[in-house]
Amino acid sequence: MKNVIFCLLATILVTACNTRRGSVPRLAAIGIQGENTPQYTFRYDQKGNLVELSQHNKQDSNITTFEYDDTNRIAGITFSSQLPKQKPRIKAKARVTGWDKTGNITDITYYNDRDQPLRKACIRWKDGLPVAMKFSDSTIASTWNLASNTPTRKDVYIDSSKLPENEGSMTLRTTQYEYEDSVNPLKPFVNQLVASQSAAPATISPVGKLSDIFLQIGNKPASLVRIAEQEKAVCRQYFQEYECNTTYQYFYSYAHNNSFPDKAWVHVRKRGNTHLDTNTDFIMFYQYE
Repeated sequence: MKNVIFCLLATILVTACNTRRGSVPRLAAIGIQGENTPQYTFRYDQKGNLVELSQHNKQDSNITTFEYDDTNRIAGITFSSQLPKQKPRIKAKARVTGWDKTGNITDITYYNDRDQPLRKACIRWKDGLPVAMKFSDSTIASTWNLASNTPTRKDVYIDSSKLPENEGSMTLRTTQYEYEDSVNPLKPFVNQLVASQSAAPATISPVGKLSDIFLQIGNKPASLVRIAEQEKAVCRQYFQEYECNTTYQYFYSYAHNNSFPDKAWVHVRKRGNTHLDTNTDFIMFYQYE
């Protein structure tokens, strides 16, 4: 009798483990605990491709929609904004013109809302992660070294589009990461995030972007992110220089699946040019389908 009970228990446990391994949760929303509306929501097609990534603000929403070809490679992107109870308004578009052997985006052209080409971008990949991205008009250049023992990302932002000749600003940004030993639920969307986060000139200056907190690129979720920024500007023959340092610290919980985070207590510390610190704490949640 004991042997029969043991066999039944073993069968149940094995079945439960196999069921858990076979079910991969799909991210539906990321938000802040206590707020009525999530910061980001995700929508998929019948094939499981991400077709809509929405950032919800207090007054409007920024919507990024993705189109795919017959082999499920990203073929086009549309960037829109939407006010409550109104139709989305297209702000910019992008068309993918090149992929590597595994389907990662290598060449992409960005257009304005009148379908006029603005700039092109080239992306290089290694082991499913971005290595470098450069724009044809030299407004943005990014490099990633996420697979090393000291993962880093470096960005250069140049803005002179609305200023007279010999005037403009340049932002140098270095991001250092430490990772949690679990699975990043955003890992399947690395192409979408790289292509949509870099849609210049929507936001030339990267200071205070919500994507720094919520939308992380990498195989694992970050436990610590350090961002150092230096901005140098020339205006009316005057030279100005600013510095800003931001630290994000994450403490995760895993309620339903040991591999995918359920919540994260987040501590944010910022130090600007005045060398005064500001500290913020909140709880970030992940919602799955």
